[in-house]
Amino acid sequence: MVSMLASNMRASAASGFGIDIDIEPSPIILAAQFVAIGAAFEDFTEPLEKSVKDVMMPSIRKNFQAQGRPPWAPLSQATLNRRRQDGRGITGRILSRTTALLRRATSFGIWKIEGRAGQAYVSDLGGDVWYGKLHQEGFEGSGGGIGRIVRGGVPQIPSASLRAGDTVVEGFAGDIPARPFLVVQPEDVDDIEDVFGNWAYVVFIRHGWPG
Repeated sequence: MVSMLASNMRASAASGFGIDIDIEPSPIILAAQFVAIGAAFEDFTEPLEKSVKDVMMPSIRKNFQAQGRPPWAPLSQATLNRRRQDGRGITGRILSRTTALLRRATSFGIWKIEGRAGQAYVSDLGGDVWYGKLHQEGFEGSGGGIGRIVRGGVPQIPSASLRAGDTVVEGFAGDIPARPFLVVQPEDVDDIEDVFGNWAYVVFIRHGWPG
């Protein structure tokens, strides 16, 4: 059985936007849940790597393409206003302002493979896409007005639409709804079972079991 364990996010604001966040526990594949442990199964690096490359990486990419499986919360009006303000236009695509997070989340390098321990997991995304951790689990901010519209010197309500002459002022981080992209889908479990089953069959053959 493969499980996507709920992340316990820890956030502490040191100063400004200095936020330290860990994903604990992380998405994890446990080899011992797929095959019986025996003398022939001392290192699961091969099936773990194949499960990550052939199953999990494509599945995570599909999560971005589908805008969440299940669907992510829609973008706020403040976010849409900020996109228009910085010249990126109005688009409903979520977590897609750049492709940096998508590229990192679907890369093999974020996975730790521990063959003899029989597990593969994601422990971090990297500092340049630190915000991905916020989106993965969500974040309860300090209120404030990130992307708050100011009209004639007067801050507007967060749902206000941008008008000619308005400015957008960055403030403290507001609430960010969880939009998990590191998710093990039910069909992923079946596919990983197939990977381990095929690998175990080959191992048995290598050790003299009849085909």
